[in-house]
Amino acid sequence: MQRWTIATVIIILLVTFIIKLLRQNAQHGKKTTTQSTASEYQKFYPYIMADFERCERESPDIIIWVQGRATSNQLRSMIRDTYGNQKNWPHNMTVTLIFFIGELPKNKIQYQNMLQYEFGLYKDIVQNNYSESYRNQVSKMVSAINYITDYCNQSKLILRIDDDVIFHPRLMFDTLSDVFLNSSESSQQHLHQSSNLTIFQLPRNTIACHLISDFEVWRKKDHPKHFNAVDDTVLPGEALYPPFCAGFFVAMSGDVPGKLRSHIATNKPFWMDDRYMGVLQKRASINNINISPILDFGYKSITSDVLDLLANHKKIVRHLPGKQKFHISQLYGYLDLSIRGLKGHFETIK
Repeated sequence: MQRWTIATVIIILLVTFIIKLLRQNAQHGKKTTTQSTASEYQKFYPYIMADFERCERESPDIIIWVQGRATSNQLRSMIRDTYGNQKNWPHNMTVTLIFFIGELPKNKIQYQNMLQYEFGLYKDIVQNNYSESYRNQVSKMVSAINYITDYCNQSKLILRIDDDVIFHPRLMFDTLSDVFLNSSESSQQHLHQSSNLTIFQLPRNTIACHLISDFEVWRKKDHPKHFNAVDDTVLPGEALYPPFCAGFFVAMSGDVPGKLRSHIATNKPFWMDDRYMGVLQKRASINNINISPILDFGYKSITSDVLDLLANHKKIVRHLPGKQKFHISQLYGYLDLSIRGLKGHFETIK
């Protein structure tokens, strides 16, 4: 009987020790996973080319953050000549244009050489060493957030756009100023004024865009063939994405990129950058303003109808799908002539 009691005690002690050991291992494993996740998604993609002193030299009021393909040199050229050109903005605003791109494969060395030449001329390209592909848009976004936060954090307004949109700076300035001022009491939107500068400025901690809400999270297990389906590691247990911005045009106050970055480490990125930015916006408690009535997707042709839409302030930014984006220069030229023909329309900002 005594032997059985001793054996029982030994077994109990052994089991207790094993359970304790397993719990310690589990806790250690959990801690390690959390740390590695944070480390992995704080990943900083080294720069291949960038001008780190540009914002310090130019002290821009506005940053135009362009996400496009590394091989789209024709679009970059058109943007530099149109809405990305300082001369097309009100004279008392300083604007800095930056194209964010990824690394090209070795079989496209000719494009990389062209990029090096472009960079030498304009200093407006930031290239990091993530692979240049559609599925890496979130890497492009994270790299842009890093650069702007580290080197351009004194800017008052950030315009994040795709390279297939068109807008006229003076028209956009005039329209957005009206939108912000007309709703100043409810949205705390205002004009920032100083001795030598008048510029529309979103209130701090604010994003204005075409806001998309109640968008379902499609799961691969339920929709295996759906292009935008994600696995269960993305927003586990959530049926809907947080409200997010259609990425073709997003206006954000200058403090937003830094606030978004502070939540990247604890929120695993997934490849759809617009939806992922929505997650960061929610975590950072960013205020969202829906300006969808003045934004538009696509046009049918370069006609007077399109110009009327733009000139009459119904739609100030247009997304040009497919090959239509190569009409940016032509459409901008017609639009500019139309705007300059409106007598006195922009006297206050010229």
